[in-house]
Amino acid sequence: MSLHEIHETCPSNDDPTLAEKTTKDILDQHVFIKPEVYHGKNFVQKNLNIRDLQWLTNAFLEDNGRQQYLDIGCASGDFTRDVLLSKCEPCRRIVGVDISPDMVRYAREHASHPKIVYEVLNIAGDVSSFIEKYGRFRRVYSFFTLHWARDQVRALRNIAELMTPDGECLVKFIGKTSAFDAWMELARNRRWRSCAKVLEESVPSSHYANNQRAYIEMLIEKSGLKPHTCEALRQEINLSVQGLRDMFSPLLPVGNDMGQEDKSDILDDFVSEMLAICGNQSKDGVAILEIHYLVHASKRSGQL
Repeated sequence: MSLHEIHETCPSNDDPTLAEKTTKDILDQHVFIKPEVYHGKNFVQKNLNIRDLQWLTNAFLEDNGRQQYLDIGCASGDFTRDVLLSKCEPCRRIVGVDISPDMVRYAREHASHPKIVYEVLNIAGDVSSFIEKYGRFRRVYSFFTLHWARDQVRALRNIAELMTPDGECLVKFIGKTSAFDAWMELARNRRWRSCAKVLEESVPSSHYANNQRAYIEMLIEKSGLKPHTCEALRQEINLSVQGLRDMFSPLLPVGNDMGQEDKSDILDDFVSEMLAICGNQSKDGVAILEIHYLVHASKRSGQL
């Protein structure tokens, strides 16, 4: 598999908070999840994150309690404050970042803590001004975020750039899922042709890789990271129909200007597609089959 096969293009954007302005390009080219809708519906992701933290937290080098850590894709901030902070103590602070200005505002209002700072950052963009303001980080965490990045190689390289010379990262994201198949079916539905491009572009190229382990190993090789754990893990997520609706109602990548009635209808169509793809008739729900990439890595020797 060549770098060309796994490389996707992504516009470079400045951080609107650091620049004290709203970056129109970011707002135009990303479909943002509304924090009020997302909050409280990330229960599946949260439980999986807790499991992975319990498994790998003891693999990190010991710190002196004066270090700062970074959480990429902090979303509404509740996981950063309620779960991640306790796993990082003692520490100087956690900086939680998200590409969505609305998410960052929500996190500041509803998940504040004296040891947490929330900031806007596009992890697949230019991170130099962010480093100038905050410095580098002893640990970088990212959970269920990088599958949204159009340039995953650049995002991972930026993670390496954000780490101190002795820094480490713990990164988890989706490589393949039945939900991506359902999104592609929606994109082929004539009714949803107005959001077909967004749906198609929200499916990462990893979804089509025949060898999932080789794919994540290639990404890490190109990123400048030295892996200690690098896995493509099979995961089955069992949900009721209502649980499926709750989980994906904030995650469906449709246009920000879509009306509420259309959003309800496309969610109905998504549920129908998922039942056709992975429905569990005996339990009146779905068994979603996914591949999750889980990486614990440090910087390679010689990097700043």
